[in-house]
Order: sequence, then C-alpha cells, then structure tokens
Amino acid sequence: MPGKKVTEVIVSHHHFDHSGGLRAAVARGLTVISRRANESIFREMVARPAPNFPDALARNPQPLKFVPVDEHLALDDGSMRVDVYHVLGHLHMAEAVFAYIPERRIFLEGDFTTFNWDYSWWGGAYLDNVEHYGLDPAINIPVHGKVTTFADTVATIEKQVATAKKYCATSARAAVYPAGCPVQYSRDAAR
Repeated sequence: MPGKKVTEVIVSHHHFDHSGGLRAAVARGLTVISRRANESIFREMVARPAPNFPDALARNPQPLKFVPVDEHLALDDGSMRVDVYHVLGHLHMAEAVFAYIPERRIFLEGDFTTFNWDYSWWGGAYLDNVEHYGLDPAINIPVHGKVTTFADTVATIEKQVATAKKYCATSARAAVYPAGCPVQYSRDAAR
C-alpha cells in the first residue's frame, strides 16, 4: 500500500520456498509471525553467518523479532483485521499457519492448494480447516498458483484428489506404495 510501511511478515511454514526471504525480512527489521514451533528453526536461520556471500542480514545484522501463533492470533490495525490460524491436520506441513481476512472473506495460504497440480495428497486439509475455524471464504490466495474463488478452489481440489486416488489405486495394484497414498480426504466418509 502506498505510504504504508511494512512492519510484519507472516511466514506460513519453515519450508525453504516459504522461508527463503526470512533473513532479508529480519534485516529490514520486520517482525516475523509464524507457528510457535518454527521459532527455533528461524532463530537458527538468522544466526548462521554468511561470510562468503554476505546477504542483507550479514550486511545489516538485526535480531529476530518473533510473534508466535498457537491456535489463533488476531491482528488489527483499526482499518483491517487479519486472523492467523494454526493449520490443523495437514500431512505436508505440521507446524504451519494461514491467514484469513473476515471482512473480505479472503483465505491466504501456503501449500494447501496449487491450481495447476495434477494431484492433491492432502486436499481434505483445506476444507477441514475452513470448517474447524468456522470460516466463510469467497476468495483463495495461495502462495503457489493463482487467485481463485472458493468454489473454484474446492472444485480443483476435488479433481486433484480424484486423480491422486486413481494413481494410488493403480500403484497399489502393482504392489507399489508411494508417499502420499492413501490420499488425505475425509470428505469421502461424509458423503
């Protein structure tokens, strides 16, 4: 936003493609918001020296300012509220968070969905978290992929889950049991 200084960054989880800018954020003095269990790995990432290829943090050392998320953290600056929630029941990322903007009904996530995946091994986690926290998203904004409506997100997940299930069934018939099988999708029991 023009004229509004960035002061905080929400890091969904510790995987390199989500935490790769952590050192640069700390060098700028940003407060990092993430799941409490990520603090120790983030502190280690910030503490490592970079003598051969000095990055922003090596050139401008700053301490890690960290705000932990247990179950839920509400951020409100008077103009907008952002709720940060602990991700529940996700096989890919045990210690993760996602954000939700209730006024706009926007779900912001990393690694729940990717629109162009062929398979989704953990598709049920998205809807499980929406239901658990009583959310009503209209828009999904993923770290990977494109912005979609909630209905398009759910339709895409269901298509990806169906493809993954076919793959798992074919693999099982061949006595091959790849990681991800069986597919995490509890919706089947509810149907």
